[in-house]
Amino acid sequence: MREGRAREKGQGLLEYALIILLIAVVSGLVLAVSGVSLREVYDRIVNALSGKTSPASCGVSAAQLANWQALEGNWRGGIQPGVDGFQVCQLCAGMLGGYSGSDYLIDLSGVQVENVLPANNGFGMAFRAESTEKGLSGYMFEIEQQNKTKPPVVSITKWVNGVRVNPALGEVELPAGYDWTTSPNIQIDVRGDTFTAYLDGKPILTVKDTTYQKGGVGVATKNGTTLKFKDLTTQDPACQSSQGGSVSTATSVPTSKSTSTPAVVKTLPPQPIETLPPGRKP
Repeated sequence: MREGRAREKGQGLLEYALIILLIAVVSGLVLAVSGVSLREVYDRIVNALSGKTSPASCGVSAAQLANWQALEGNWRGGIQPGVDGFQVCQLCAGMLGGYSGSDYLIDLSGVQVENVLPANNGFGMAFRAESTEKGLSGYMFEIEQQNKTKPPVVSITKWVNGVRVNPALGEVELPAGYDWTTSPNIQIDVRGDTFTAYLDGKPILTVKDTTYQKGGVGVATKNGTTLKFKDLTTQDPACQSSQGGSVSTATSVPTSKSTSTPAVVKTLPPQPIETLPPGRKP
């Protein structure tokens, strides 16, 4: 009887060991698919326990992950790798797979815009967003120009299940003569309920909202525009502070074209929503 119990106990321990091994293998595969290394996880745990911040956990880069997921809804397609970065077709959008956060600094670099239609031009950067079955839910920074007779407008909008809430959380016209199609450097500082957009290192728009607390990042185009960009990166503000970093101010919008202060917009109550994505006609 004792021998039988010993065999059962040994068999039980073996089963537990196999289960633990299976969990470890599956966890490793999940991390590999999401673009996170075991070393990075280890660094995060160690630094979290020690109260330090590891450079490995400071942020992500699209160039490193190369994992784009097409947005659901009325978008025509996703984001594809290009010769020196990525390219986005007309009315296409994608989210950076394997990344989600709350507070971060987003940087879109090497932007090249081609307006292939005379109207409905522009592109956007999604943040604190996710792709649902019905489409995008989250926030989006947008640069758009309805046609050549109207000035380009920068706005920060809220999206619910693939539709854009109107009016925007905040918007401002770009200075007359400013060329928004040639390599503007765009940054968005997302902290708490406050979102500040920077164009070429200059703050141009600040809004507040509390609807979405966490989510991923992505890029989208309007119906009249194709887009190329070199990289999309995110950085944790805690890392930025510990490393003495700040928003780049090396290049700024020319003084003759700039506004004196960023627009600060209060939180708006719920508004009727636009049932079409930007650029889509009924």
